[in-house]
Amino acid sequence: MSSLSLKRISIIMFLLLLVFLLSICQRIPGESTSAVKLESLKIKNLTGIPSEYGPLFAVTANGAHPGWAQLWFLDNQGTIRMVRLDFHNYTLAGNAIAIPRN
Repeated sequence: MSSLSLKRISIIMFLLLLVFLLSICQRIPGESTSAVKLESLKIKNLTGIPSEYGPLFAVTANGAHPGWAQLWFLDNQGTIRMVRLDFHNYTLAGNAIAIPRN
């Protein structure tokens, strides 16, 4: 057999193996992956971020929302809070999002 024939046979065998492995895949049973409604918190005093939100641990930005940044805080109970900051107008959004830890 020529090396071209061996190469074709190898490719065909690989593709058959791949199809077989993909056909036997199953979803692993477990917890639901459905979306969970997060708690929206009102920020009462928009001149500052409440100290009970804990220390700032991250700042992120999203290209879809230029001029805005997300400030991420972690309190003593492990709850993560996200506050949005408009850095063009130097204002905070009136609400925050709380993400409890289980």
